[in-house]
Amino acid sequence: MMILNIDDYHNIHRRDQPTLLKTHDINHFVTILLNSNPNIPKIPYYSLNNIPIHNPKGIDFKLIIDYINVKFMSKLGKSYYQQNEMWKQYLSDDSYENKLEFLTVHNYDGRVQNQQELRSMKNSKLVDFILHPLHNTKDYIKSANILFKVFEKIEQEDYLNNFVIPTICDWPGQVNLRRAITLRLNKKENSGISPQILSIIPMIGPLHISLNSRETLFQKYHFFFEMIYHNLFGDNKVLAQKPKPRLINLILNLTFYGWKNIRNLIINRFGNIKDVEYLMMIDLLDNSLPLTLDIYTKLFRCGFFEGYLEAPLIFLSDVFYWTLNDHPILDILKNNLPIFNDYFVENFHSSLRYQTAESNTDKQIIQKAKTIDIERSNDGFKNTFINTRNTNISKVKLISLEKKVSLFLLSLFDKIYHNIGKSSNNNNNVFELPSFNNRNVDVKLLPLAWSTSNLPENNRFCDAENCLSSNSSNIILICGHSYHKECLSLLNEKCKYCFNYLSESIKTNITSLNKRLFKPLKDNEISEFVEDKDLDEDYNDENIDSLLEQEEYNINNQYEIQYNIWLNYNNM
Repeated sequence: MMILNIDDYHNIHRRDQPTLLKTHDINHFVTILLNSNPNIPKIPYYSLNNIPIHNPKGIDFKLIIDYINVKFMSKLGKSYYQQNEMWKQYLSDDSYENKLEFLTVHNYDGRVQNQQELRSMKNSKLVDFILHPLHNTKDYIKSANILFKVFEKIEQEDYLNNFVIPTICDWPGQVNLRRAITLRLNKKENSGISPQILSIIPMIGPLHISLNSRETLFQKYHFFFEMIYHNLFGDNKVLAQKPKPRLINLILNLTFYGWKNIRNLIINRFGNIKDVEYLMMIDLLDNSLPLTLDIYTKLFRCGFFEGYLEAPLIFLSDVFYWTLNDHPILDILKNNLPIFNDYFVENFHSSLRYQTAESNTDKQIIQKAKTIDIERSNDGFKNTFINTRNTNISKVKLISLEKKVSLFLLSLFDKIYHNIGKSSNNNNNVFELPSFNNRNVDVKLLPLAWSTSNLPENNRFCDAENCLSSNSSNIILICGHSYHKECLSLLNEKCKYCFNYLSESIKTNITSLNKRLFKPLKDNEISEFVEDKDLDEDYNDENIDSLLEQEEYNINNQYEIQYNIWLNYNNM
């Protein structure tokens, strides 16, 4: 089987500041990298019942909604952390060694010692590395045509006629390639696009999902993570609005493991309380945060297909279509998920960036890329490149930082407990949070229920319509709606308010996306995307190594005291 990476590379060593004569001095290159694995079967274009791999409807929102209703909606009432407890045997554990690995997941530097198998490029081959932008659909068609010409040159055209090549790319790459495929399927020869484009199956790269979701989560809850940052490293430290991925990873991981230490204490003290602040924090710490951290480091790399299905809608549409038609790609995905990866091209870019300098010309950069490809399996070359750089944090330091976060969270949740019912809704879209210095937050930061047309009611145990039960025992779903057990059972364990909201949102978003996919090509194609941040780009930020060098006072006694105080709350 073959897997393709098409990605943009730019010479970030070059000047990025505008001058009187130039707005910037950055040149863009296209990397076309092919990975092969002879042990994995080739993916046929047609299923055994002669159904093509591409859905002629494009992205099928009805299919997505039907499958979510039947397969997933009953699971969405629980937090990701609760679901994860059922999957633990399939996933990597939280050992010290694995935690270090999780902290460097978005560090593509081949010099990092604790990255091993995925740093390898032994099965990859550089098809081409050209000076060209990768901004619109025509740019992607040109890049794909380079691959097709290579297959023609080596007399492998039959491969493209009978089999498909999964193409792992970022969001712009996925949309632009799908647009080319959609136009070819619907307009045939009149599209002006080679029929060989149908041999490509675009999939969004898991690393881009992971990086973008981490950055999005961090920015949405920046006010909260800034509190943790100051608690860990001092009030005088400035946290950038968009820190380096490594710092984001550190804060997110410390926050989660700090939460995990004291999770049961918090939940037992609060019980079934429908408080906005409390449920917002539970949704963040018990649902969004662990899912964001696990989407690549655990679910994808451990090959846990069911968990990874909580990824983007386009992928869901494809998977449900292949399931419906029993296409062989489904079993190949389930059995070999970690190989469908964009790590290879990011690793290649990291190698290239490390071995080029600001003074290099475009031709020198292209030559260096080809040299890296030629020498990738040379042990002497590899050993020179993979040197002694080490990003480890000591086990004692890591545990100490996690406990500091735990203490901070205990203090914060104590405030929230004493402010129960005091959050105010200034208007339909803004809530004022007393435990966060009366900060106003958008309703989108609250659990899903607050985005629906049926908001949770604080004075009712059950949000079900026409509920007449006087039972005071209820279940609060992670969305924020609550139900009596018997009422939820009548709904097949599904929150219908949130299903209606999700269904309408999916339909709206997919309808908009399909309009873009069916839009004819123009002579003057322009990019519809804000330029995607390169995964290996530099960021202005505090030096993370200097932050970690700060001495930690022993907090074990303080941690034990507070832990026992909260245990006593639960025994009252």
